Amino acid sequence: MSSQPTKPADVGGLEQRYLTFVDKLVARGRELVAEAVPQLQQMVAASDDINDLAPRRVAAAVTTQFEELRAKATQVLTEQILSPDLSFQGLLRLNTWVGSRDICTARCEQLTRLTIRWREQVERAAQPDYVSEYRKVLAEFDATKDSYRCQQCGSPLTIDRIFVIDVYVTCPQCQTQSHFAPSTAARALNHVAIFLARQLHADYLDANDSLAQQLDQLEDRWYDIKMQRGAKAERQQLRDQMVHMTQLFDRNYQEFLAVVYRDLQQMFPENTVHYQQQYALELGRHQEGTAERQRVISQMAGR
Repeated sequence: MSSQPTKPADVGGLEQRYLTFVDKLVARGRELVAEAVPQLQQMVAASDDINDLAPRRVAAAVTTQFEELRAKATQVLTEQILSPDLSFQGLLRLNTWVGSRDICTARCEQLTRLTIRWREQVERAAQPDYVSEYRKVLAEFDATKDSYRCQQCGSPLTIDRIFVIDVYVTCPQCQTQSHFAPSTAARALNHVAIFLARQLHADYLDANDSLAQQLDQLEDRWYDIKMQRGAKAERQQLRDQMVHMTQLFDRNYQEFLAVVYRDLQQMFPENTVHYQQQYALELGRHQEGTAERQRVISQMAGR
């Protein structure tokens, strides 16, 4: 790019070309999701091996392409929009560049958020059916829970729930503690419990996917109007709708986290402290993301 000062008209053209470029990257990412998710769901349904790595390999290949899309947008933004060669003389030209810089940066950030959600959708589609595995463990538990005896006196032992780690059970007759070792399938739940709980409440995630798609459509429309130099009043209306959708998304996801970690503590109380810590971490990350999202939408008001 030339080191000569760029005219404001050139800056506007560069902004439009960049936004069009990112539009194409977004379209490609959505195509990848639309192709990958049903394919992965079919692969998981066709396999009876919960440790089958094939779906996860396919998912990894797809998510790599998401990262490539994000990297392309970031590279062009850095080299052509944020380049120090774009120097100006006069306040009008400086303001023109700053406005274009902010718009292009925001669009690149939107693509980054999209790639994160696309990755989550693809990885979720590649997960084994942990709910079915859990039901098998429940059936096994129901069939064997009354068969355990005290190792000292032979009295029946009460096993009132599924354990995922070794425990000692006190005999109600002689007070001796007998060692209880869960089955291999029950032990495996300890490593996939969070995925199991999320699948048990997949309706929340489906609802948030729908909300996120509506948010995407609103944001896409906002950029379309901005590129066409559309009425500021219409952009403001779209921004207000995005604020509302973001609030719905935030409330729904917080409810999702609450029920997921509530169920985990009820199913596997021996891990309560760990789940409480994980809940606090995940809730904190979500709140940070929501705050950033609200900041971006707020900045749209002045553009």
